[in-house]
Amino acid sequence: METRDRIIHEACKLFFQKGIKAVRMDDISQSLHISKRTLYQIFPDKKSLLMSCLRTAYEESWRERRAIVRGVDDVLEVALRVTRQQASKIKTLSSVFLMEVSQHPDIREYFDKLQNENVKEAMEFISKGVQQGYFRPEINHQVAQRTLQLGLDALKGSDLFRKCSPFDIFKSTFLVMLRGSLTEKGFKRLSEVENDILSA
Repeated sequence: METRDRIIHEACKLFFQKGIKAVRMDDISQSLHISKRTLYQIFPDKKSLLMSCLRTAYEESWRERRAIVRGVDDVLEVALRVTRQQASKIKTLSSVFLMEVSQHPDIREYFDKLQNENVKEAMEFISKGVQQGYFRPEINHQVAQRTLQLGLDALKGSDLFRKCSPFDIFKSTFLVMLRGSLTEKGFKRLSEVENDILSA
């Protein structure tokens, strides 16, 4: 693994566990046993390193999702596999990190852009799920998704967010919304694998 990739890998781990403010460039260089000079030659400041971490994490998740989708036509099977993948990743995040991310204008802009780019694809996916009999046709799924996102954004500044782990919030928001959006056929499938998802 190249030095740049090693730095990003270690920085992601530290940022996700401890938050952005708690992690200094010194901490990263010491953890990797490299000089600060080497670190700053590759990343001139913490902000550039943080953005590289977020892009790398997103691109990795995107590749994993593409691998899941490839060759699988069953929409709910794809959704359940992706949900399991996301559940596993969410367990590595601290509430402090997510709160700090939500307060960082450049990061919010980056994720808002990604979200807007993915809306059309997500709606096409759900439409296919409606046709396959998994998602309820009477629900406006775009409104449901946007409402969930706005609710999560509001939670990030609340005491509740400080008291609950990101995984607890995931179980009480996304999984609840997913259950409510499914037909009886879809709900039955989710019930069969939900414990496996939660133990990912």
